[in-house]
Amino acid sequence: HILDSTPISGAVSGGTLLDIIGQGYNTFAGNLTCRLSWYSNGTHTGQAADFPNATLRTLDVPAERFSNFRVRCVTPDVRFKTFDGEVDQLRMLALGGTLTGNRSLTIWWRGSVQLPTQRPLFFVYTSLPGVISMIPYTGPIVGGSYMLIQGYAFFRDIATDVRVRFGDAGNNWMRGCILSDQLISVVAPPAGPSDSGVMDYDGACVDLCPTGLVGAPGGCVCQGIN
Repeated sequence: HILDSTPISGAVSGGTLLDIIGQGYNTFAGNLTCRLSWYSNGTHTGQAADFPNATLRTLDVPAERFSNFRVRCVTPDVRFKTFDGEVDQLRMLALGGTLTGNRSLTIWWRGSVQLPTQRPLFFVYTSLPGVISMIPYTGPIVGGSYMLIQGYAFFRDIATDVRVRFGDAGNNWMRGCILSDQLISVVAPPAGPSDSGVMDYDGACVDLCPTGLVGAPGGCVCQGIN
């Protein structure tokens, strides 16, 4: 039977290596599957769901047997996608929050027999930041343009030190400032690559904070925006 799983959370982009610890896995000849289950109203299967308004949803992924005591699954990507398989940034902006939360975790043998668990297990999907657009698109070669980057899941409790890279060559990095969960402000550096091997413009946001922002150790502290 199943005893525990680790880690307990991972990004909505998938790819988390999920180890399920138990015993007796070798007695099950054939395929094992990890199943993540939840209701469409946001509750997991360990809660009482509002059945008239909620639909049970499941995701099955193959489980790799490492020993009699451990199997591993790779969590799937649950982000909204377009018809060509690309991430649907607009839907992520509007509805990305609905993808996060608990999923009940169970192990199945040949897709029809559920392995017993010592206690209910869950996996929590967490938000992954994404960029949609930025303004303005141009500015003077001397730098100093105040830019806004629009996206989603810019959460300060996850990362307060945000770096924005300009160009593909050199180390033109600037420290960004999270204004909200959908906006980051940054000051553009001078044009041209920096090849000194250091972040020449790191911390420039402290000295060149846009109007309404106050510089502080570690980056900009956002007091407001004009």
